[in-house]
Order: sequence, then structure tokens, then C-alpha cells
Amino acid sequence: MKTVYNHNLFAGINKNPYFFSNFVMTIDGKVQVGDKTGKLYWPIGSKLDHDTLLWLRAHADVLIHGKNTAIGFNTLQTLSRKEFKDKRKSLRKEKSLVYMVISNHPDDRLFQSLSNPPKGVLSILVTSNQFHQLQLQGLKRVGIEKIGMGKVDLHSLTHYFKKNNLQKILIEGGPTLFGSFLKENLVDEMFVTIAPKIFGSVEKSTKTMVENYLFPPNKVPKFKLVSTQVIDNELYLRYRK
Repeated sequence: MKTVYNHNLFAGINKNPYFFSNFVMTIDGKVQVGDKTGKLYWPIGSKLDHDTLLWLRAHADVLIHGKNTAIGFNTLQTLSRKEFKDKRKSLRKEKSLVYMVISNHPDDRLFQSLSNPPKGVLSILVTSNQFHQLQLQGLKRVGIEKIGMGKVDLHSLTHYFKKNNLQKILIEGGPTLFGSFLKENLVDEMFVTIAPKIFGSVEKSTKTMVENYLFPPNKVPKFKLVSTQVIDNELYLRYRK
């Protein structure tokens, strides 16, 4: 399997936990088409981009999704496949990857997508203290963590990672969840693929990397470009704080 990045992806990085993200977008900055035709636009990137996504996941101790991403993609099945587990073994990742879904408003659709994860996959729902335990009892073999009052407290979640020795944290989205990590200055590194496509847009039809929040001019997050690679007209960018 061809991938863009090598085994020593995070050599020399000792920060714990270390938050990194991965997105693929079009030339005009779209990461998703959100209406009923959205699946017709997927995948945005090539097979190489998809293999790179799996390679980045293999390096992680925790993979974080928001509610809509968890519902829209069958990620649990992907993480249970032998090919993916073999990738982790090649990186000496002995523990199972933790699949974590963060939602302030979990609902029955999310419960259905998380319930009964495949054997060997550790699935955790993180929500706030406002949800009564009875609402979450339908989840089987899924860990429940209540962190924060009213909404999930991401800094308290960081302490949870430290306590449980979970070091490399991959945030894949969606755009609202990713924006919340950026707002709290918790994103250390970003992997971005630019696919040679232009989607265009009509009102409320597409999404960019960050949604539902506009950073004040004096608080715009800034990153340094670490590497660039061009492969078959796709541009692979790596940014670091």
C-alpha cells in the first residue's frame, strides 16, 4: 500500500497529548456537501488520500469524530478490519485504537451507530453531565464518559487523555467539532489534502474545514508549513504550530 508519510511520522515529538487532524478538501475549500446529494460527491480525494487517512489513523491512540460524522460513516467496521490492525502492528501499536465520539446532544441515530461495536474495537461516547444515565443504557460494549457541565469540556478531556496515557489524538471532524478544538488552542498539527476539484456552492449546501464560528481578527490560528508533496495532481500539506 502506497502512503504519503513514513513510519517516523511523529519522531521527536514528546508533547502529551498531541492533537493532530486530517482533512481532504477541494481547490475551493469544500470538505463536504451537506444536502441529500452529498454522497454523490464522495470521496473527494483519491485512493492514495484514503490510504493516507488510514495510515494516519494507524498512528493514533484515539480517533475523534462528532455525531454527524459518526452517523454518516461506518468507521467502526473499518477499524475492525485485519488490514488496519496489521498497519498498527507494523507501528508497534499494541493497544486497540480508541474510537471516540463527542456529542453535546447524542440521539437515537448516534446510539444505533455506536451500539454493539465489533470485537476488538474500543468505542467511547463523550457527552456532558446533562444527560441522565438512563438515556444511555441502550449502548452495549460502549464506554460512556461525562465530561463537562452543559457541554463537553475539552480541557478536562485533555486531562482524561493524560490520565489514561492516550498520547496521539486524531481529530477528523466534522467541521464544527474541529473548530471547537481550534478555539481552545488544542490543535498541534494538521494534515491537509487538496484534491484537484471545484464543487462550487449554493446557500447552506457545502461545508469548509471550520463551521459555525468566525475567529476574531486578533485570534486567527496560525500554523507553519512543515512539508508539501504533489502526487498525481493532489497536494499533500502538513502544518504544525
